Amino acid sequence: QGLQGFSVLWGQLLSVTTFTLTFFLNQSYALWRKCYGFSRRLQGRLNDLNMTLAAHAKRLQPNTGAAAVAAVSETKVEVNGAVNGAGQGGENGGSTNRDVKG
Repeated sequence: QGLQGFSVLWGQLLSVTTFTLTFFLNQSYALWRKCYGFSRRLQGRLNDLNMTLAAHAKRLQPNTGAAAVAAVSETKVEVNGAVNGAGQGGENGGSTNRDVKG
């Protein structure tokens, strides 16, 4: 019987407790979504600023970046051309290892 009063009190306060938790959870989520939206907008504007600065930046050393990649690519082509050209009419009469079928 001692717990009967507690059961009645719990039943009456259950709806108030549920409402309170739901209300504050909803308010907290709304605040979080608002802050999240602002932070994503700020991130987008900072990205726009970075892209603008990168597009208008002056390179100080022309041998870095795309120019260096192009130079390396040209070197590889020249090396491959020299290796491929060595077996075509050189010391071994134009035959290469690819011509020999095992």
